[in-house]
Amino acid sequence: MHLREPRGVREDFRRKSIAREFFRSVEVVSPTPRLFSSTEETNVASIRMHTALGFTPSGHIDNLPQGVRELLFYKRHPARGA
Repeated sequence: MHLREPRGVREDFRRKSIAREFFRSVEVVSPTPRLFSSTEETNVASIRMHTALGFTPSGHIDNLPQGVRELLFYKRHPARGA
């Protein structure tokens, strides 16, 4: 699943653990223990959040229309029922 708010997260919704809860809910329903996510290389807050949530860098995509490199992240979580 890949969701992105191109203009960033509204100020009044930042730092309220909403992203953390979103990722936890994805883990709960994920049929696989592998999660992938991405963010633009200029989005320092998102990069920090991914790291804090246990994601590790997995690669990048260049030459996208927005002109900014997209960073890919990977996380393995315990399988459901484990």
